[in-house]
Amino acid sequence: MHVWRLLSDGFGTHQYVFNRSRAEKEFAPACTFQIANALIVRENNIVKNPDTIICHWDGKEGFIPQWNKDQSARTAFHSSVTWCFQELQNQIVKQMGAQSYLRAINKTSFSKEPIDPINTKVDRYLDLVSQHMPTTALNEVDFVRKVFKRQLPYAPDSYDFLAQLMLEESGKDYRLYSKTGALFDDQWQGHAWYTGYVTTKDDTWFFSTNLEVHSKDDLAKRMSITREALSKIASVPLNSLPLKK
Repeated sequence: MHVWRLLSDGFGTHQYVFNRSRAEKEFAPACTFQIANALIVRENNIVKNPDTIICHWDGKEGFIPQWNKDQSARTAFHSSVTWCFQELQNQIVKQMGAQSYLRAINKTSFSKEPIDPINTKVDRYLDLVSQHMPTTALNEVDFVRKVFKRQLPYAPDSYDFLAQLMLEESGKDYRLYSKTGALFDDQWQGHAWYTGYVTTKDDTWFFSTNLEVHSKDDLAKRMSITREALSKIASVPLNSLPLKK
Protein backbone atom coordinates (compact mmCIF):
# COMPACT_ATOMS: atom_id res chain seq x y z
CA MET A 1 0.00 0.00 0.00
CA HIS A 2 1.34 3.40 -0.88
CA VAL A 3 0.21 6.99 -1.28
CA TRP A 4 1.44 10.03 -3.08
CA ARG A 5 0.37 13.62 -3.40
CA LEU A 6 1.43 15.95 -6.20
CA LEU A 7 0.68 19.66 -6.09
CA SER A 8 1.56 22.10 -8.85
CA ASP A 9 2.18 25.79 -8.27
CA GLY A 10 2.57 26.88 -11.87
CA PHE A 11 -0.10 28.26 -14.17
CA GLY A 12 -3.03 27.41 -11.97
CA THR A 13 -2.93 24.90 -9.16
CA HIS A 14 -3.28 21.21 -9.94
CA GLN A 15 -3.44 18.56 -7.24
CA TYR A 16 -3.27 14.79 -7.53
CA VAL A 17 -3.72 12.46 -4.57
CA PHE A 18 -3.45 8.69 -4.78
CA ASN A 19 -4.98 6.77 -1.85
CA ARG A 20 -6.45 9.71 0.03
CA SER A 21 -7.25 7.72 3.18
CA ARG A 22 -3.55 6.92 3.62
CA ALA A 23 -2.59 10.47 2.60
CA GLU A 24 -4.63 11.72 5.56
CA LYS A 25 -3.28 9.10 7.98
CA GLU A 26 -0.69 10.18 10.52
CA PHE A 27 2.76 8.62 10.53
CA ALA A 28 6.07 9.43 12.18
CA PRO A 29 8.14 11.58 9.81
CA ALA A 30 11.44 9.78 10.38
CA CYS A 31 14.30 11.67 8.72
CA THR A 32 12.08 13.96 6.64
CA PHE A 33 12.20 15.99 9.85
CA GLN A 34 15.71 17.01 8.80
CA ILE A 35 14.14 19.43 6.30
CA ALA A 36 12.87 21.45 9.25
CA ASN A 37 15.90 20.77 11.41
CA ALA A 38 18.26 22.19 8.77
CA LEU A 39 16.49 25.54 9.04
CA ILE A 40 16.91 25.47 12.81
CA VAL A 41 20.62 24.62 12.85
CA ARG A 42 21.48 27.25 10.23
CA GLU A 43 19.29 29.94 11.75
CA ASN A 44 21.00 29.43 15.10
CA ASN A 45 24.52 29.23 13.58
CA ILE A 46 25.03 25.67 14.83
CA VAL A 47 26.05 24.60 11.31
CA LYS A 48 27.04 27.22 8.73
CA ASN A 49 28.63 25.27 5.88
CA PRO A 50 26.97 22.17 4.38
CA ASP A 51 30.35 20.56 3.70
CA THR A 52 32.08 21.11 7.05
CA ILE A 53 32.52 17.89 9.02
CA ILE A 54 30.06 17.95 11.92
CA CYS A 55 30.19 14.32 13.10
CA HIS A 56 33.18 12.03 13.49
CA TRP A 57 32.73 8.31 12.84
CA ASP A 58 33.72 6.05 15.74
CA GLY A 59 35.17 3.39 13.43
CA LYS A 60 32.48 0.79 14.12
CA GLU A 61 31.24 -0.75 10.87
CA GLY A 62 27.49 -0.49 10.28
CA PHE A 63 25.37 -2.22 7.66
CA ILE A 64 25.01 0.99 5.59
CA PRO A 65 28.36 1.80 3.92
CA GLN A 66 27.58 5.52 3.55
CA TRP A 67 27.34 5.78 7.36
CA ASN A 68 30.85 4.45 7.93
CA LYS A 69 32.74 7.74 7.67
CA ASP A 70 32.90 11.25 9.07
CA GLN A 71 29.83 13.23 8.08
CA SER A 72 29.10 16.74 6.88
CA ALA A 73 25.61 18.20 7.00
CA ARG A 74 25.26 17.38 3.30
CA THR A 75 26.34 13.73 3.50
CA ALA A 76 24.34 13.07 6.66
CA PHE A 77 21.24 14.62 5.09
CA HIS A 78 21.54 12.65 1.85
CA SER A 79 22.14 9.29 3.54
CA SER A 80 19.91 9.80 6.61
CA VAL A 81 22.78 9.10 8.99
CA THR A 82 20.87 8.76 12.23
CA TRP A 83 23.95 8.40 14.46
CA CYS A 84 25.09 11.81 13.18
CA PHE A 85 21.62 13.28 13.69
CA GLN A 86 21.86 12.08 17.30
CA GLU A 87 25.19 13.88 17.73
CA LEU A 88 23.79 16.98 16.06
CA GLN A 89 20.76 16.92 18.34
CA ASN A 90 23.09 16.75 21.35
CA GLN A 91 24.94 19.81 20.04
CA ILE A 92 21.68 21.70 19.48
CA VAL A 93 20.37 20.96 22.97
CA LYS A 94 23.70 21.93 24.53
CA GLN A 95 23.70 25.27 22.72
CA MET A 96 19.99 26.15 22.78
CA GLY A 97 18.58 24.17 25.70
CA ALA A 98 15.97 21.44 25.33
CA GLN A 99 12.88 23.64 25.73
CA SER A 100 14.15 26.29 23.32
CA TYR A 101 14.93 23.61 20.76
CA LEU A 102 11.45 22.10 21.01
CA ARG A 103 9.89 25.56 20.68
CA ALA A 104 12.06 26.11 17.60
CA ILE A 105 10.69 22.87 16.11
CA ASN A 106 7.14 24.10 16.77
CA LYS A 107 8.04 27.37 15.04
CA THR A 108 8.66 25.46 11.81
CA SER A 109 5.06 24.12 11.79
CA PHE A 110 6.52 20.85 10.53
CA SER A 111 4.40 18.55 12.70
CA LYS A 112 0.62 18.44 12.58
CA GLU A 113 0.59 18.93 16.34
CA PRO A 114 2.92 21.05 18.48
CA ILE A 115 5.39 19.32 20.75
CA ASP A 116 5.06 19.86 24.50
CA PRO A 117 8.31 21.75 25.23
CA ILE A 118 8.06 21.16 28.98
CA ASN A 119 7.45 17.42 29.21
CA THR A 120 9.01 16.04 26.03
CA LYS A 121 12.43 14.43 26.40
CA VAL A 122 15.06 14.99 23.74
CA ASP A 123 17.60 12.40 24.84
CA ARG A 124 17.22 10.16 21.80
CA TYR A 125 16.83 11.41 18.23
CA LEU A 126 14.87 8.34 17.10
CA ASP A 127 12.39 8.75 19.96
CA LEU A 128 11.82 12.37 18.97
CA VAL A 129 11.07 11.62 15.31
CA SER A 130 9.09 8.43 15.97
CA GLN A 131 6.89 9.49 18.90
CA HIS A 132 6.37 13.25 18.98
CA MET A 133 5.87 14.58 15.44
CA PRO A 134 2.79 13.14 13.72
CA THR A 135 2.50 14.10 10.08
CA THR A 136 0.71 13.07 6.89
CA ALA A 137 1.58 13.08 3.22
CA LEU A 138 -0.76 16.04 2.78
CA ASN A 139 0.99 17.89 5.59
CA GLU A 140 4.47 17.12 4.23
CA VAL A 141 3.55 18.63 0.87
CA ASP A 142 2.13 21.73 2.53
CA PHE A 143 5.35 22.09 4.52
CA VAL A 144 7.78 21.86 1.58
CA ARG A 145 5.56 24.25 -0.35
CA LYS A 146 6.02 26.80 2.46
CA VAL A 147 9.75 26.10 2.37
CA PHE A 148 9.94 26.74 -1.37
CA LYS A 149 7.89 29.92 -1.08
CA ARG A 150 9.97 30.98 1.93
CA GLN A 151 6.86 31.61 3.98
CA LEU A 152 8.38 30.45 7.27
CA PRO A 153 10.15 32.93 9.61
CA TYR A 154 13.76 32.21 8.60
CA ALA A 155 16.57 34.23 7.10
CA PRO A 156 17.50 33.87 3.41
CA ASP A 157 20.80 32.20 4.40
CA SER A 158 18.87 29.47 6.21
CA TYR A 159 16.73 28.76 3.15
CA ASP A 160 19.82 28.75 0.93
CA PHE A 161 21.54 26.29 3.27
CA LEU A 162 18.52 23.96 3.18
CA ALA A 163 18.30 24.12 -0.61
CA GLN A 164 21.93 23.02 -0.87
CA LEU A 165 21.17 20.01 1.32
CA MET A 166 17.96 19.05 -0.49
CA LEU A 167 19.27 19.31 -4.05
CA GLU A 168 19.37 15.72 -5.27
CA GLU A 169 19.67 16.05 -9.04
CA SER A 170 19.60 18.75 -11.69
CA GLY A 171 19.31 18.76 -15.45
CA LYS A 172 18.86 21.18 -18.28
CA ASP A 173 15.20 21.84 -17.52
CA TYR A 174 14.70 20.81 -13.89
CA ARG A 175 16.04 20.68 -10.35
CA LEU A 176 14.95 17.99 -7.92
CA TYR A 177 15.01 18.72 -4.17
CA SER A 178 14.17 15.88 -1.81
CA LYS A 179 14.50 14.07 1.49
CA THR A 180 13.95 10.43 2.27
CA GLY A 181 12.90 8.92 5.57
CA ALA A 182 12.02 5.50 6.93
CA LEU A 183 11.14 3.73 10.16
CA PHE A 184 11.14 -0.06 10.35
CA ASP A 185 11.93 -2.87 12.78
CA ASP A 186 14.56 -5.59 12.49
CA GLN A 187 12.20 -7.54 10.23
CA TRP A 188 11.93 -4.63 7.76
CA GLN A 189 8.34 -3.89 8.78
CA GLY A 190 7.45 -0.20 8.77
CA HIS A 191 6.98 2.77 6.46
CA ALA A 192 9.08 5.02 4.24
CA TRP A 193 8.90 8.58 2.87
CA TYR A 194 10.09 10.51 -0.15
CA THR A 195 9.22 14.22 0.09
CA GLY A 196 10.32 17.28 -1.85
CA TYR A 197 9.74 19.36 -4.95
CA VAL A 198 10.83 19.72 -8.55
CA THR A 199 11.32 23.03 -10.30
CA THR A 200 11.12 23.40 -14.08
CA LYS A 201 11.25 26.47 -16.29
CA ASP A 202 7.45 26.67 -16.22
CA ASP A 203 6.30 25.06 -13.01
CA THR A 204 7.05 23.70 -9.55
CA TRP A 205 5.69 20.36 -8.37
CA PHE A 206 5.59 19.39 -4.70
CA PHE A 207 5.37 15.75 -3.72
CA SER A 208 5.27 13.34 -0.81
CA THR A 209 5.14 9.58 -1.12
CA ASN A 210 4.55 7.30 1.85
CA LEU A 211 4.51 3.52 1.57
CA GLU A 212 4.56 0.37 3.64
CA VAL A 213 7.90 -1.38 3.99
CA HIS A 214 8.10 -5.16 4.16
CA SER A 215 11.63 -5.67 2.85
CA LYS A 216 14.79 -3.72 2.09
CA ASP A 217 13.83 -3.70 -1.60
CA ASP A 218 10.69 -1.69 -0.81
CA LEU A 219 12.76 1.41 0.01
CA ALA A 220 13.61 2.09 -3.65
CA LYS A 221 9.92 2.01 -4.60
CA ARG A 222 9.24 5.36 -2.94
CA MET A 223 11.49 7.03 -5.53
CA SER A 224 10.38 5.00 -8.55
CA ILE A 225 6.68 5.56 -7.80
CA THR A 226 7.21 9.29 -7.37
CA ARG A 227 9.31 9.68 -10.49
CA GLU A 228 6.83 7.78 -12.60
CA ALA A 229 4.04 10.06 -11.37
CA LEU A 230 6.09 13.20 -12.01
CA SER A 231 7.01 11.97 -15.48
CA LYS A 232 3.49 10.98 -16.55
CA ILE A 233 1.36 13.59 -14.80
CA ALA A 234 3.65 16.59 -14.60
CA SER A 235 5.80 15.87 -17.67
CA VAL A 236 8.93 16.36 -15.58
CA PRO A 237 11.91 14.75 -17.41
CA LEU A 238 13.15 12.50 -14.61
CA ASN A 239 13.55 9.26 -16.57
CA SER A 240 17.31 9.66 -16.92
CA LEU A 241 17.86 10.01 -13.18
CA PRO A 242 19.39 7.09 -11.30
CA LEU A 243 17.38 5.77 -8.38
CA LYS A 244 18.55 7.20 -5.09
CA LYS A 245 19.58 4.50 -2.64
